[in-house]
Amino acid sequence: MKIEKLIKTREPYQEMLFDSFLIENINSYEELMEVYQNYKQDNPDKTIILTLDDLGQAEYTSGHACDWNSLLDTDGYDLSGLDKACYDEDNEHLGHLSTPSEYFIIREIFFKTHKRD
Repeated sequence: MKIEKLIKTREPYQEMLFDSFLIENINSYEELMEVYQNYKQDNPDKTIILTLDDLGQAEYTSGHACDWNSLLDTDGYDLSGLDKACYDEDNEHLGHLSTPSEYFIIREIFFKTHKRD
């Protein structure tokens, strides 16, 4: 089994919102669950998400999910406290949410559009 921490993702999104890992050569479901349990034990306050998609397909599908649910819409949000990496040389917001400091926007939009009854 090989576990590799991912640093970059698809263009133009160069940073990850979360720690992400590519796990290759898993031989059984039990082995995958062991990896999950180890990460969950080391990170009890985090949500661990596993997908069986290949990396390119997972990123592609994620992009469609963000677009379909308007998760990247910054209208009406205060962007003043965001990381400097969120802005270009003219201090304009880059327009895509790709840093941990922007995560609150995605989370808030998601929960507004997916209210639990």
